[in-house]
Amino acid sequence: MVSGTAAPGAPKKAKSQVVPEGEARMAALKAVAGIVKKSKLEKEHGQSVYEFKIKAESDGAVKKIRVNAKTGALIDVKKAD
Repeated sequence: MVSGTAAPGAPKKAKSQVVPEGEARMAALKAVAGIVKKSKLEKEHGQSVYEFKIKAESDGAVKKIRVNAKTGALIDVKKAD
């Protein structure tokens, strides 16, 4: 085996691997049920973050939901500006 290469059949992992947007979207919609108006993947303080703007079913207010792009975990929910 050549030094520095992965063993055959070993999973390949990219340094900047992120969860699929659909998985992050489901986490956001679990936090705030509604209609996704906007989504984007961005870097914040060196971390990859999905940001969703969702019009909430409950009151019609637009909420900003941030999801950790590496883990798919909810970061926070705020009122959109």
